[in-house]
Amino acid sequence: ADLLPVTEERVEWPDDGRGRRALRALLVPASSLKGALAHRFAFHANRHEKRWAKSVFTSDPDSEKSGENEPPACPEVEALFGMVKGREDGRAGCFYIDDTFIPIDQDRLAMLMHNAIDRFTGGVRDRVLYSEASLYKGKIKVPITLDLVRLQRTGELKPVRRALKAALEDLCQGRLALGSRTTTGNGFFTGSIEGKLGDWLKGAMNNKIGAA
Repeated sequence: ADLLPVTEERVEWPDDGRGRRALRALLVPASSLKGALAHRFAFHANRHEKRWAKSVFTSDPDSEKSGENEPPACPEVEALFGMVKGREDGRAGCFYIDDTFIPIDQDRLAMLMHNAIDRFTGGVRDRVLYSEASLYKGKIKVPITLDLVRLQRTGELKPVRRALKAALEDLCQGRLALGSRTTTGNGFFTGSIEGKLGDWLKGAMNNKIGAA
């Protein structure tokens, strides 16, 4: 195939404490998952608090200089995901996602062919006939940790829970795509939120626990 999913080697640490080199596995980077969730989380947090972006079309020539058209600040994003680098009061967030590795299973790889028709000759255009290996079916378990002790210190516990629940539901119900080539059907998932984090998001767990 000309296009392949991202794979990576890693070192596995069994119970005996001796690291072993593992075979290449499909990689779901935590950074890409966290970025997509952060953007969707910001959308839900802003709509719940009724913070709307102002129109970029204005008759005031000084509005751009004064920053009136900048997106509204979202304290919930800073509380959950941290602040940007370079700020004196910058800090790390309290939402942690682990990289996920998926063993390569040939039975779950689908070969997709792509081409483009030359409108003049009716044939295939040069260099645009290629194949793609895509992963389908199967299950992925992504470990997520939320530090509630740090989150409580920000004072944004209730709005963060509401927006995070909505963002994760978008991912689990196929409304939030991950990765590239979503126009060909890639990157859409169905899933569920389990464990302590799922219980906390549903309101079935006390807010004073250390982590979910």
